[in-house]
Formats: sequence, C-alpha cells, structure tokens
Amino acid sequence: MRRDAWLLIVSAVLLTAASFSYLYEQRYIGLVPEGYTGSFIDLIVITHPCRDYAPPLAVLGALTLVFALYFRLRGTPEEAPFRSFSPTSLNLAFFVATGLILKVAAEVMHEVGGHGFYVLLFGGRIREVYISLLWPLQTSYIWWSLPSLGSFEQALVIGGGILNCILVSFALQLLLFLRPQPRRFAVPLLWFAYWNYISSAGYLLSGGFGAFGDVAELIKMGVLTGLSSLLLGLAVFTVGYILLSIILRRLLTPLVSARNLGYAVSGLWLVTALVVVLTVFNPGVKAPPALVPIGFIPTLLWLALERLLKRK
Repeated sequence: MRRDAWLLIVSAVLLTAASFSYLYEQRYIGLVPEGYTGSFIDLIVITHPCRDYAPPLAVLGALTLVFALYFRLRGTPEEAPFRSFSPTSLNLAFFVATGLILKVAAEVMHEVGGHGFYVLLFGGRIREVYISLLWPLQTSYIWWSLPSLGSFEQALVIGGGILNCILVSFALQLLLFLRPQPRRFAVPLLWFAYWNYISSAGYLLSGGFGAFGDVAELIKMGVLTGLSSLLLGLAVFTVGYILLSIILRRLLTPLVSARNLGYAVSGLWLVTALVVVLTVFNPGVKAPPALVPIGFIPTLLWLALERLLKRK
C-alpha cells in the first residue's frame, strides 16, 4: 500500500481518537458530606478525563492528513487510493486541511510568540498556556508572573500578541507578494499570514464597537482609545485585505476558471464572517452583536471589486 494511503488511515484513526477524547464524559459521584440534606444528584459531577489528550491527537491527525494529501499531489491522478479524485479536489482538500492546522499555529503565535515572548524578555515566567482547538468559539489563554515593570513594558506584554502577529503576518504577505512561492509552500504561508492578520485586525477594530480582551486592557491602561484602536485596525485591515486578496487570486488562478475566480477569493473572506459570528457567540468574549454584519463586508467588497474590474 502506498505511503499516502497509510498516512490517510493513520490520520482517520488519530482524528477519531481526538474526537473521542474530547467528547468522552465520566460521571464522578462524590462522598456525601456529614449532615448533608440536599438531593444526592447534586453531588454528581461530569468530568472529561481524556480531554487533555484531544489537542495533541487532533494536531497529529491534521498534520498526517496534510502530508497524505501532499504526497498524493506529487503523484499522478491515476494512482490509488485517490484515483477517483481530481487534482483540483485534492488541492482544495490540501488547502482546507492546511488552513485548520495553521489556525491553531496562529493561536500559539499570539499567546506564546506574542505575550509569552515579552514575558520572558522582561524576566517573567510563563505559568500556563492553553490553546483552544475551537477558537474563536472558545478562547485560548496564557498565564504569567512578572517582576515590577514600567508602563511601556506592561503595554508590550499585554499588546504583544497583537503586535507580533501583525509583524509576522505582514512579513509573510510581503514575501508572497514580492516573491511568489510554489503552491505547496505558498498555501501554508498564506494561511499563517491570514490567521495572524484576521485575529489582530479584528481585535483592534473591536475597540471602536465594544473592546474586549487585550484591546480592552490597553484602553484601560491609556495606551489606546476606542477611536485610535478603530483607526489602527482599519489601517491594518485595509493593507492586509488588498495584499491577501491579490496573493490568493494568484494561487487560485490555475485551479479556478476566470469566471469563478472572484467567488473563490470571496470564499476566503467568508471565513472571516464565520470567525466574527463565532466570536459573538463566545460567552467569554462578550463581543457586541453589531460586529456580525461587519464581518460580511470583506466578502461583499471583493465581489463588488471583481465586478468593477470586469467592466473595465
């Protein structure tokens, strides 16, 4: 059996195990305290003893799936076990699977490569890191301890996730824009740039509509105001929106007909709308519902731009 077939089987096993580990519930019945007169059922606690194994299993399963698709894309369409799939379908599967993995990687970048970097830089200690596979429906976090710091250093620690993600995203965007890469490298770089960009721009834009998380803390510290956060977010969003759309258009040109190219690029920006909707539904964030229609603006805007370009 070909190695891509083995990898596909291993990926299915790992992802199934990750799902089981995350969903498996165990009921724990505690001891009845002396003098307790309430209902016994109140002492039954639902636990998830295997949930800690879910993230690494899911990441390994997703990586294995990407490698299986990658090795298959290097072969010929007639070879088993993918003979019934067209190259376009395989490229699409590779694109989607890579996007899911890089979403998690961008979370690590924000928490560890952003906040954690400045915590360690200023002599602090990282106490705990939690990376959610369900972001933005569930929030990741990092806990730290710091020595006494000045206001500038504190602002860098709080805003480090946003700052470093913006720097990484635009460095990758410029690389892909100025020096186009082979598709197998360009797709992961594009997704990593996108996820770092969308989380940071979204954070900053929220300052004008109902700040939360890092931006809310920066506003409390006086580093940002609602207006300055909104304007900075608009600047980051506008530049990244143009660059990412052009890069994605280049990547999709060999795979999608010219007639459907505009819709394909708009499909990426529908991911942004989904992120906004899930963020609003996240009870830990408390994002204002007014953000939901705003999340659809990138998609509608690109469709309008495509129509204008065709008319010219």
